[in-house]
Amino acid sequence: ITQHFPDLDTLHAPQNIIEEPPFVLIAPWKIASVADLQTKPLVIKTPSNAYRIPFFRDFFQQQTLKILHLKRRAEHAINGLMDGWAYPRGFHAHWIDTVAIDHPAIPPKLWKYDLPPNWSRVQTAPLHEVCAFQWCQAHHYTLRDRHYADAYHSIWFEDLLDNSSQAIQSLWEWLHVSDESIRPISDLPLVMATCPPRSQRWFAKKEIITQRCAQKDIQYYMEQLREA
Repeated sequence: ITQHFPDLDTLHAPQNIIEEPPFVLIAPWKIASVADLQTKPLVIKTPSNAYRIPFFRDFFQQQTLKILHLKRRAEHAINGLMDGWAYPRGFHAHWIDTVAIDHPAIPPKLWKYDLPPNWSRVQTAPLHEVCAFQWCQAHHYTLRDRHYADAYHSIWFEDLLDNSSQAIQSLWEWLHVSDESIRPISDLPLVMATCPPRSQRWFAKKEIITQRCAQKDIQYYMEQLREA
């Protein structure tokens, strides 16, 4: 950090934390050539970009803008977010003085994952409320702003894990990719996980997650996602 920002005060973070931007600066593993820019797609990911779709439309006015919407059931996603928030060595994304999430494992001032509009309404809320808010907001803005895109396709994360042939075939056709060039999901390495995946992992928090997912906002967006 001091190499790129010599005038910046030293940042002090808890020890043994595996960080992501903005706490760790990243660089491309390969500089794109002119030919790459002319012939290959630019893939922009992460839930934070759900709030930037109008900006991307304005910025890339002459290019084709496509949205691939990866959906996940609320109980699975909220459980994963809760595990990540309580995990001491990663997923930190923002330093905010007013944040004090109501959870004993989460230090004050550190915010994890994306920062949706109106995030301050949950800055001192219980953890399950914060995670439910993040899930709702990311899907809300993706669904609201998908009309800015030239093409839109949605797919359930659960269908990918189950190797649903119909869902995967529809994805390959939308991407114009041949089946032969794709490795099975089971062959992919585990990346950015607090523990190895397992079936019904969310059952460890079943009571609180079930109660939260029964509320109107979660039910509304689940219905919207089923229709998307």
